[in-house]
Amino acid sequence: MLSIPSQVIDQILIPSLLRFLFIGGCFSFLVGIGLIFHNERMFRIFEKMNRWVSSRRATRLLEIPRDCWPLMLRYRYVLSAFITLGAAYATFGLITQVDVEAVVHGIGSSPHLPTPYISWILTSIKWFLLLGCVVGIPVGLMLGFFIAPLSKIEKLSGTWISTRNNVLGKKADVLHAGFDNLVTSYPKTAGWIVSIMSMVEISLVGMQMY
Repeated sequence: MLSIPSQVIDQILIPSLLRFLFIGGCFSFLVGIGLIFHNERMFRIFEKMNRWVSSRRATRLLEIPRDCWPLMLRYRYVLSAFITLGAAYATFGLITQVDVEAVVHGIGSSPHLPTPYISWILTSIKWFLLLGCVVGIPVGLMLGFFIAPLSKIEKLSGTWISTRNNVLGKKADVLHAGFDNLVTSYPKTAGWIVSIMSMVEISLVGMQMY
């Protein structure tokens, strides 16, 4: 009997990867043919597709730190009761009312998903939720009655790390058009290289699929 990781790899990951490579190879072959015979038209298509989107501008609002600790302190007793009771109720429900095997039998009729894999995923989700609920009970109690230790934990875990103010993030946001310029200078040569490599990829992947 295959283990769960082996079933996932053989029945889901490998077929999905092969289909992705096959479709990508067909697309690359069409691009190569276009560069050989209709390079001007391909360049116009590339100009419409190659829109530079700055990740720094797109994520600027996400990079602003927002401190909700004063708001939590203002309503800490209400939040404490809500978090503690909610976590306790969810913990009780997950332990006594959630039957993973019943759900597995309900959705395990699909031929593309092995039953042990579904059971493994759902059991992992259940234990992840259960762990979060168990942790939520002492956090709720600390918020209401032991605010000083919780404040220290919050300061240690709430360290802000910006993805904008670092060398790697700035370099990743710089547009590099050297390869595009090379293809523009030698379109037919690039087209032949892309077409031949794509045909090799399509042939190899096709033999693995069929």
